[in-house]
Amino acid sequence: MNLQEEFYYRIDNDNGYDNKKLGDDLIAIAKNHLSNQFVISGVRLSLPTDPMKLAEYLHNSYELIAKKTNWNTQESCKVKFKDLPSENKTTMILLAGKLILDFVGNET
Repeated sequence: MNLQEEFYYRIDNDNGYDNKKLGDDLIAIAKNHLSNQFVISGVRLSLPTDPMKLAEYLHNSYELIAKKTNWNTQESCKVKFKDLPSENKTTMILLAGKLILDFVGNET
């Protein structure tokens, strides 16, 4: 099974919103398939292969940029990543997994 198939299989067989377990499983799958780097125009870049870390980074960056540009995000999202509503956190983890698949996964 390739990386994308394993990610989708794991996501499709999720029995709830156990974000820690989902993140841990996606990390394990990614580590079995991916290196920590990918190449764009001959320049090697690093991208985390840990969907939880990338999701937290994306969340924190989004909130920071929103504040700097006077974008008023939802009150429930103006919290630390670990305190996000479960559905929001899961969406961020899946987005991070997709970024890893689309950018790092294509280089293996």
